[in-house]
Amino acid sequence: MDILKKVIGIFLIPGGIAMAVHLIVEPLYHTSTEADPSSPLWQAFHPVVIAIVVLTFIFSYLRKRDVEQVGGADTMVSRDFMASNVIFYGNLVVGILFFWNWFDVLSPAFTAVGVALPPLSAAMGISMLKSDR
Repeated sequence: MDILKKVIGIFLIPGGIAMAVHLIVEPLYHTSTEADPSSPLWQAFHPVVIAIVVLTFIFSYLRKRDVEQVGGADTMVSRDFMASNVIFYGNLVVGILFFWNWFDVLSPAFTAVGVALPPLSAAMGISMLKSDR
């Protein structure tokens, strides 16, 4: 399972970086209009984003569960506890907004998904590469 986590962690980091770079570079080559609010390259990114959201959700839940089992109910809040909860619940919110937006005929209403997902996926990927959880 450790090798699978490392491989997925290696996928999450460049996936998040690619999304962040595209988010920054998109205004340089695409002008948003009412008829065409986002560039066609986002259509190519959607399978990658779906994979990132699902994988980050699964592995952040596993990390959160492991941290809570090790810490127990009576322990103080630790850095691992905070990090695992922020990544898990942040990804949960971003995933809900992404899929709601995606199933609602790709409405550009929730652009915060593109801003919040890269740091969440990169943080989860780095966590997966560095630790055993």
